[in-house]
Amino acid sequence: MYKILIIDDDEISTHILSTKLKKLQYTVSVYNDPSIVMEDIKIVKDADIVLLDIMMPKFSGYDVLKEIRQYYSQNNIPVIMVTSQNTTSEIVDALTLGANDYVNKPIQFEVLLSRIETQTKVLELHKKDIHNKQIQLFHAIVATYNHEINNQLNIALNISKLLRKDLKDNKAINRLDHAIEKIGQFVNKIEELNPTIDHSMKDYLNEAKMLNLNNEE
Repeated sequence: MYKILIIDDDEISTHILSTKLKKLQYTVSVYNDPSIVMEDIKIVKDADIVLLDIMMPKFSGYDVLKEIRQYYSQNNIPVIMVTSQNTTSEIVDALTLGANDYVNKPIQFEVLLSRIETQTKVLELHKKDIHNKQIQLFHAIVATYNHEINNQLNIALNISKLLRKDLKDNKAINRLDHAIEKIGQFVNKIEELNPTIDHSMKDYLNEAKMLNLNNEE
């Protein structure tokens, strides 16, 4: 389920709100002191959605929002602002600074839930878009490598044919032909790879992995 981070100095309301959200299977973290988040903005990294109060001591919601947007975009971590004044200028300022949405105090839970669900749907669409782009990039890389490797393989094959005519001992040429054939087989296997499938891996160097194209255990 989605992780919601609540930043609000009102301990009573945040306790009630987090309890309701947890009953709906949301994972909820609460910070009643915004300075803790300002000192370690990485706290925000694990959240899917941030619920941020505007009126707080020490640091306002605007201050926290500015800090969040220095590291995390609206697409990566949506921020829903909580406003008690409900003035047009306050809402415009929040949206201008990078807020995704807002709710009014006192919070109507059904309204907040609707806003959260809207942001989760947007998050899913964004993730799908990134996934599709990654697949397209994967295929483009494979096609490019295969094209370039195949060009060099054709050159090597032609040279091999020319050398075979001039050399009486064909052992070296046979080894060359075998190596070229193996490269061609690996190229074909790479071309058949599907980025949506978990492929077999094997250890390479240090902690690096490489594809197990020979299906070796």
